[in-house]
Amino acid sequence: MIREFSTLRPLLRRYRWHYLAGVLSLLLTSGAQLGIPHLVGQAIDMLLPGVPGLAARTAPTVMLLLATAVVVAIGRFGWRYFIHGCSRKIEAELREQLYNHLLVLPPEYFRSHKTGDLMARATNDMNAIRMAIGMGLVAFVDGLFMTVAILIILFGRNPRLALMTILPLPLITVMIIAVGGRMHTLFRQVQEGFSRMSDQVQEVLSGIRVVKGFVKEDFFTGRFAEANSYYQQQNMRLVRIWGLFFPIVTFLSGMTILILLWFGGRALLEETISTGDFVATLSYLQMLIWPMLGAGFTVNMLQRGAASMQRINEILQTPSGPPVIENPRIGDLAEGITITDLTVRYDPQMSPAVDRVSLTLRQGETLG
Repeated sequence: MIREFSTLRPLLRRYRWHYLAGVLSLLLTSGAQLGIPHLVGQAIDMLLPGVPGLAARTAPTVMLLLATAVVVAIGRFGWRYFIHGCSRKIEAELREQLYNHLLVLPPEYFRSHKTGDLMARATNDMNAIRMAIGMGLVAFVDGLFMTVAILIILFGRNPRLALMTILPLPLITVMIIAVGGRMHTLFRQVQEGFSRMSDQVQEVLSGIRVVKGFVKEDFFTGRFAEANSYYQQQNMRLVRIWGLFFPIVTFLSGMTILILLWFGGRALLEETISTGDFVATLSYLQMLIWPMLGAGFTVNMLQRGAASMQRINEILQTPSGPPVIENPRIGDLAEGITITDLTVRYDPQMSPAVDRVSLTLRQGETLG
């Protein structure tokens, strides 16, 4: 999957510092968010009935929460500006590169590739690539960082309780590995279905006078309905798997909270943990749901982007060499032009466009 993105390596290298700034902003945002449950837990432990000076004791914690909110807002703007901005710029440059390459491809390429399919690759596939190198990167980095950081915090607070609550999480990893391989094939079939439908529309609209002149509206309506149905079927195959994935992930993530309520509630009644620690642990587990879902989003966007990148690479890797001229022999230009047995092929697999043509042009003569 990753090798499909090798075409973007020069563009990614050019914007590497922007991506680095975006990743640092993302880590700043996530790190600040990790401090919120701890501060809330401290504030709850301070809310003890009958203890004087409540406002004085909670004021520093409230100020830290406000400062954390400001840091989160600044960091969130930063990663959106740098990462999403870079993905937009790379999309624009890749689309320009694709367009320039299409202009130098030989005519026979366009005889074997339909216009609607090429337009779909230049639009729908480009959007999928942008999402992969933008939001896909965000979901991967944020999910990995949050997962590792939250697990470290939980085990640092109460190792036994943390071990009990994360028991359902390995099942999510197994699901991601099992679903990932199937996604690439399904996403490619969806993109091909979109290309097929786009080609039907382009063909009819470009030849609408012929369609109406021969009263073929019903015929082409049936062809579009067939292409539309195929596109819908491919999407439904994808939705069946994807629609099952997220509810299961949400269920397994909810199981961690249920386990916490059981074992953490008993520890709270036994006064082995404080109320603030219990609330903070609950908040961290709820925050852990996003990285689990983020892993699914990452698989989704990277697989979709890889399938689209593969379709773009098929165009970019098509050679754009000049037509093959076989055995050209040109005589002395001072006495005119003599061509003997000229053969021109636009593709080695095609019949020659010009086959063994011989001619002589003297000075002042014109041949058309």
